[in-house]
Amino acid sequence: MNSKYLILIKFTFLVLLIGACSSPNYINKKKINNLKLSSDIQYFIDEKFKPNSINSICVGKIINKAKKQKYSFDKIELTRRVLYAHLSPKKYQDIELHNLDYGKEENNFVKSNINLNSCDAVINGEILKFENNFFLAYSNAKISINLYLLNKNNKILWKAYHTGVSQAGSLPISPIGLVSGIYQAANNFNEEIVIQLLDTVARRMLKTLPDRKILSSEMQNKYVQSPHPEIKQIKSSQNLDNFYKLFNEGNYEDLIKRLNIQLKNKSENDQLIFLRGRSYLKLNQLELAKLDFAKAYSKNQKEIYLNGLAYILTKQKRFDEALEIYNDVIIKNNKNSFAYYNAGLILEMQNKTFEAGKYFYSASLSAILNNDLNRIFNSYYALERVSKVSQTNKNKLQLIKEKIEKLSINE
Repeated sequence: MNSKYLILIKFTFLVLLIGACSSPNYINKKKINNLKLSSDIQYFIDEKFKPNSINSICVGKIINKAKKQKYSFDKIELTRRVLYAHLSPKKYQDIELHNLDYGKEENNFVKSNINLNSCDAVINGEILKFENNFFLAYSNAKISINLYLLNKNNKILWKAYHTGVSQAGSLPISPIGLVSGIYQAANNFNEEIVIQLLDTVARRMLKTLPDRKILSSEMQNKYVQSPHPEIKQIKSSQNLDNFYKLFNEGNYEDLIKRLNIQLKNKSENDQLIFLRGRSYLKLNQLELAKLDFAKAYSKNQKEIYLNGLAYILTKQKRFDEALEIYNDVIIKNNKNSFAYYNAGLILEMQNKTFEAGKYFYSASLSAILNNDLNRIFNSYYALERVSKVSQTNKNKLQLIKEKIEKLSINE
């Protein structure tokens, strides 16, 4: 190839690379209609938006309006996961996606039947561009997203537009993106680049969402999630898809009837028993749920079944019994962040803030080791709360803060 053309290509590539690495501009638009897509992060915040009045936020419906370009992952599913990951550092209680993510093949179910009843507000949005094109000497990825936060009255509290551009993977994936596991969705270098960009676009946009200032123990107790098996654990067992679909759709009574029939033939199946217990729990039939969790544990000594028992005992205000079981779980596995975190909340309710701090510290460390973003930040904020009366807890808080700061990118 002619050397002049090589020089031109290299120069063009260098200019694009420098442009991709430059810091973006954040522009606060005073009127919602003034927002438009650009490389700047443009956002609108309603003047009546009071973050402390919003307890929980769901990542809701994302519509794909981008032109078709084949990837090995589902763009909508991955975008929701990335948004959920970057929402976790905020002091809102973000509702976990596991109820919606089960059954990746059931795309219509995942995208349309989103239960938002437990949310104070929901983030919806549109993917307008999602592409990565290869040229002679470089690749050019571009993602455009429109997001908006709606309250229960369908009022837009916050809105943001951004078009992100990356040449040849010039934007690194964030530590939060790595911890969330989204990078594993990439099947080749082309997909790695576009996932890096998606992570950057989501992080930049959610940076403009106002933070809550207060996260009380009462609120954390209210939004504690019941223990649930990881999706990969479900998939690796027998074919339970239809049962879990009924559970995720909220058809608990029908599911219990079907499980009763199934368990006549498979009475030793601890997963089916635990699922029935979770269904009873959803129907607030605590004693029946507790019996099933205990029965599941008698069949197979899994920590999750003990966590389920302690969770129900906490709901029944039998705190000392719950604490005893959580401590049994911790003896079995000293990296069980669920047990540490929930035990810490009980101790805090009992005004044992020094002891609670030790548990929140261990919950934070365990969550970091387990890549559990939601619990990393919940445990950190709980530790922050109880550190006000203890220098020892303040020292622990500083250690966790230093680890959490490594998850942040300032731009």
